[in-house]
Amino acid sequence: MPHPIFAPRHLVVGLLTAAGLVSAAQAQDNLAAHEHGQALLQVAISGDRLDAIFTSPAFNLLGFEHRATSDEDVRKVNEVHSWLRRTPLLTATGIDCRSQAATMALTGASDGHHHEDDHDHDHDHDHDHDLDHDHDHDHDHDHDHDEEPGSVHRDVEVSQQIVCEGQVAGVRLESTLFERFPNLESLRVEWVTNQAQGSHRLSPEQPGFELP
Repeated sequence: MPHPIFAPRHLVVGLLTAAGLVSAAQAQDNLAAHEHGQALLQVAISGDRLDAIFTSPAFNLLGFEHRATSDEDVRKVNEVHSWLRRTPLLTATGIDCRSQAATMALTGASDGHHHEDDHDHDHDHDHDHDLDHDHDHDHDHDHDHDEEPGSVHRDVEVSQQIVCEGQVAGVRLESTLFERFPNLESLRVEWVTNQAQGSHRLSPEQPGFELP
């Protein structure tokens, strides 16, 4: 289960919409075009806490979007899943930050099924393999066809609560994603605090931005 004080997705989206950073439609469907190399990070910031939603085509993180069936594919999914749950999506210069709670969902499968995997770091059960199969044991009788390369578009959505050892106002924030995922070329960050809001386009060459 998510951490009891973890901000749900609709709250973070609501804050960004209220701040005028995005429209309601944009906030709910920012990656409708499903562009490989592109991703979105939405962040609500309060004091030493950041509530973040990261949305990306699965290709950026895994190198593929088909159902993971080989041992190598399953291993890669499990590694990415573990990394995204444990590693803060943003770090603050000079301040220690950690991922206190996280949820992860793999969506957009060609068969229309949605899988969500919720974890609190205090209850680290070994269920990573569930992400790979899209509940095959329940649906094999309905879906006998094989997925053709390019026929599937899957997105990964991660909701994460990041807690830092101090206030992050006036601090440089940097994304940890580019170093880990070389297929990621551009990350749009939309952020809101109690006093300000803004957006930035990050890249491997410019992975961070300054908070006012």
